[in-house]
Amino acid sequence: MSVKFTLVTTVFNEAKRLDDTIADIEAQTWKPDEVIVIDAGSTDGTMERLARWGRESTISIRAEVMPKCNIAQGRNYAISIARNELIASTDFGCRYKPMWLENLMKPFTEIEGLEISTGNFTVKEEEIQTLPAKSDYVLQNGYQYGPHWPYLPSSRSIAYWRYVWEKAGKYPEWVTLTADDSTFWYVLEKIGFKTNIHWERDVYWMRHNKYVGFAKEALRYGVGAVSYTHLRAHETVL
Repeated sequence: MSVKFTLVTTVFNEAKRLDDTIADIEAQTWKPDEVIVIDAGSTDGTMERLARWGRESTISIRAEVMPKCNIAQGRNYAISIARNELIASTDFGCRYKPMWLENLMKPFTEIEGLEISTGNFTVKEEEIQTLPAKSDYVLQNGYQYGPHWPYLPSSRSIAYWRYVWEKAGKYPEWVTLTADDSTFWYVLEKIGFKTNIHWERDVYWMRHNKYVGFAKEALRYGVGAVSYTHLRAHETVL
């Protein structure tokens, strides 16, 4: 038994990674009924590549430009125009094992009343070649997130019903850089939706090669973490 669902994501100047990401989605054992990609205003040919994918794929591909939107705004808009009630979310630029979406969506057909399904992620170890990448690899415990290592569900691998997103107040658009999904997850957790975690690491998070990339990411995550910590401290949304 399968269910129809919409896969939503955002992009910005991802043309160099799109071919691999698209190939991985087309190779899924359980394909989405619809893919919606919101582009924040790419200038590197991203939209052109997405348009070609739409012409070639048997999946319904909808790509729209939302200039200068942040990630939360893009996610929210994509979900608002989705034609299915069941939503899967990811970050384009990642890589995916063929069973990723099947493992993420199958629990909805097996667990009565399931409201959220989350998936785990890691990195391609063979691509960790530079000193900055190796340093981060060590600091992140080899990206082996799981029951015995801090794990925070990410919107690079999560699925939920639209009413869940609505009841949680949608993704927080006031979190302008990163951690919008961490804040969103905190609200989901506080509400107490019925959730299943699939621990298999089906998504590969593509990492930086240079110090500057990690530095910029750390700054963005730091700003996002401040917003997330503030929310946890004051519980302003519930």
